[in-house]
Amino acid sequence: MLFHTRRASRQLSRPGVILYAPTYRDGQENTALFPFSDTDVDALSALLRAHDFRLVIRRHVLEKHVASRIVSDVILHDDRDDLQNGLAGKLCAADILVTDYSSIYLDYLALDRPIVFLPYDKNAYEKKRGLMYDYDTVTPGMKAYSFSQFLAALREYMTNPDTDGAARRDAARFFHAHQDGNACQRILTRAVDEFGRVKTAERTFESAVAKRERQLWRS
Repeated sequence: MLFHTRRASRQLSRPGVILYAPTYRDGQENTALFPFSDTDVDALSALLRAHDFRLVIRRHVLEKHVASRIVSDVILHDDRDDLQNGLAGKLCAADILVTDYSSIYLDYLALDRPIVFLPYDKNAYEKKRGLMYDYDTVTPGMKAYSFSQFLAALREYMTNPDTDGAARRDAARFFHAHQDGNACQRILTRAVDEFGRVKTAERTFESAVAKRERQLWRS
């Protein structure tokens, strides 16, 4: 679905959507939303209004219970995971993704849209859970280590969504061998082929057993 959605451009008749989807920190403190000394929610709200965008915060499923005081007319929380409002649908609707170490961005690469990374606790996270790749090498987007950097990254991507496009496409090629939107068909074909091989093996085995039984009866 994501690769097929890639070609769809933003509908100018609706506000832009920024999806903030932080990862789960597994035993550490709950994910802090914008834990910067210079955090200014009013400035964020003003920036969103100026560009006709909405920020949708979607916490990890294991942190749904955590309340947040970061809310305004343009900052929303949406933890629904039903069929219509699930994560895949949120990704397709988002014009910009904000995350940290979550693998959600790997799926979002299929859309070739801007990604802002907030690695504010990278050293602690890497020590606790580890990272499979060099973080800065495989994360094609602006990194914000302060709230002012975060606002600057949003401003750049809202006005110039093609910024860092080449890096995103390089990362997509690295993580996704096939980008034609036919993954389900390949899985189905592989499953049918494997099923056919299993059935052939079963018939061969049953035939061998029956042949051996006949030999034993004759002897």
